[in-house]
Amino acid sequence: MHRSFRATTLAGLIAASAFGAWLGGCSNQRALPMVHAAGNEAYQRGNYQQAIVEYKEYIERKPYDAHVRHNLAKAYLAAGEPQLAREHATVCHDIDPENTEYSATLAEAMLKTNDLDGLFAFLRSEAAERGRPEDHILLGRYLARVGTADEAEQAFLAAARVDRGQSVGPQWELANFYRTIGAADKETERLRMIIWLRPEDPEATARLRELGKVPGPSYALPPAERV
Repeated sequence: MHRSFRATTLAGLIAASAFGAWLGGCSNQRALPMVHAAGNEAYQRGNYQQAIVEYKEYIERKPYDAHVRHNLAKAYLAAGEPQLAREHATVCHDIDPENTEYSATLAEAMLKTNDLDGLFAFLRSEAAERGRPEDHILLGRYLARVGTADEAEQAFLAAARVDRGQSVGPQWELANFYRTIGAADKETERLRMIIWLRPEDPEATARLRELGKVPGPSYALPPAERV
C-alpha cells in the first residue's frame, strides 16, 4: 500500500466529508454524541446499514475522528462491503498508525477484497518497521488463516522473542497455534511457560489436564525467550 495512495484516499474521503458537512450545515442537526450512540446501537442490533448511515453522518461533520471512522469501517465489513471498509480503515491507519486495532481492521478488509499480496506486504512492513509483539502476532494470525503454517509459526516465535518472555500473550498465540496444527508437544511446552508466568491461570491449567498432564509449581517452565 503506497503512501501516495493512502494520502489520496485520506484527502478524498475527508474532502467528501467536509462537503457533506457544508451541505447540512444550515439544517437542524442532532448533537454528535447522539449520532454516535445511534450508530453504536444500530451496530449492536446487527442493523449494519443503519449504523453506516449514522456513522457517515458523524464523520461528515467530524472527519478526523478516527475512532468513529473505524466504527464505520467495521460496519462496512459486517455489511459485506469490504472495499469501502478498506478505504475508511486506511484513513484511520493514516491518522493513527500506531493503533493495532486499526491495522487489524485494515488487514481484514484487505483479506476480504482478496488482495493477499497487498495484505502481506502491509503486515510484513508493520512488523519490520514497528517490531512490536502485536505486529508479529497480527502477521502470524493472517499467515495461519491462509494456511501458511511454517511462516505463521515463525511470526509467532518472533513475537515471543520481541516480548522476551515477559508476558503470556505471545505464549498463548503459540499454544493456540500449535493446537490448531495438532502439535501437542509444542502446545504443552507453551502452556507450561504460561503457568510459569501466571501460576494460577485456569485456562492453561485446564488445557494441560486435557493433554493428560498434571500441572503444578514444579511443572512450570520458564519461557524460552526469557532473558
